Amino acid sequence: MNTRMEYAMKKQANYTRNFVFLYLIQYTTFAMISSQRQSFLNDMGYSLTERSLIFAMIPIMTIVMQLLVGFLSDKYDTVKKIIIPLVIGSALTSYLFYSVTVQLYVFHFAIALLSQSFVVSATDLMDVWVLESDGPSKNSYGFIRAFGSLGWSLGSFFIARIVFMAGYEGLGLTILLLSILIMILSITIVDNKKQRATHEMKQSVKINDIVTLFKDKHYLLAIMVVFAANLAVGLAGFTVVEKMLTLGANTFDLSNRNMIAAGVEVPLMLIGDQVYRKMGSVKMLLIAISVHTLQFVGYMIAPSNTHIILITLGQVISVPFFNIAIKYLLMHMSPADLKATGQMSGPAIVNGVHGFIHPLIAALLINNYTVNAPFIISIMLGLIGIYLVLMIRKNESRGVI
Repeated sequence: MNTRMEYAMKKQANYTRNFVFLYLIQYTTFAMISSQRQSFLNDMGYSLTERSLIFAMIPIMTIVMQLLVGFLSDKYDTVKKIIIPLVIGSALTSYLFYSVTVQLYVFHFAIALLSQSFVVSATDLMDVWVLESDGPSKNSYGFIRAFGSLGWSLGSFFIARIVFMAGYEGLGLTILLLSILIMILSITIVDNKKQRATHEMKQSVKINDIVTLFKDKHYLLAIMVVFAANLAVGLAGFTVVEKMLTLGANTFDLSNRNMIAAGVEVPLMLIGDQVYRKMGSVKMLLIAISVHTLQFVGYMIAPSNTHIILITLGQVISVPFFNIAIKYLLMHMSPADLKATGQMSGPAIVNGVHGFIHPLIAALLINNYTVNAPFIISIMLGLIGIYLVLMIRKNESRGVI
């Protein structure tokens, strides 16, 4: 009996290692797909208005995709069978996006929407896979996610080198090859959600269940935190790239900033689960949003790209604390039979809304005022996010949630 239990735990530990490699490759690919898109469109000669319209419409498609993915995952009790088609879709559309290096606005517009929605949905579903897995993996999300940050850092480092050596076509081919590795790694990991479904009687998830989820005021409060914080971060992130381009940044400068931004997240991601168990999600969110807000102030007054890169180092705290805390908070506030829906549908909607809004706001403010104007909105949203987290803490102290 003991030997059988030890073997089972060993197999579970092996899945944790597989998740580590899966996140490493997935986020390396994610970085190559996403972080160069703005620079690529600029190199193709598209205007700020044309670029901002693409980035504004991407989240609309992403909302639909994430709602569908979360719903299907809960309805059919599977993760793996959904992730693999998403990876194939992201690989093919991203290859097409970067392989066409002439101005075809409608083509780049449509393919960008599909490419980003596929890769975001696949990445978010991997988080659900980890948090709903059996064994030690579900208690090691921060550790596993740290390798995602490492992967993003590696992808950001290599992306400029690949474009320099092989052009954007070479970048598209690299994405295809890495996606094959992602599919192979996905096959090696057990689908615990499917296994549990064969042993448990479970009602099918219905649209009404999603409506019920959004009627929960505590869940909505958490989602409002996600909206305020991510709108602030998204607006600042878009504006930082435009400001760096204004200050003379090239592909290598943008690549190096992305590499540093992701790399500094790794240390706290590695121990993030231990920090969460000691501090809880509320304290972590307060610290994370406060540091983000200070970064927005720094970006606004930064006189050079060097200063912007130095301010980016604040992500050593802001990003890992926020990502880990919000995942656990949404997991805690979602019903047992709606874990995937609760973690994907709510964030999908609010992130889609802010994703639609923030490029348009940034373009409007930059064109009519200065490149620093959007940071003022980010600062205000950061303060709103802090207030909302304090409301959650008040509810916790009263035993309401």
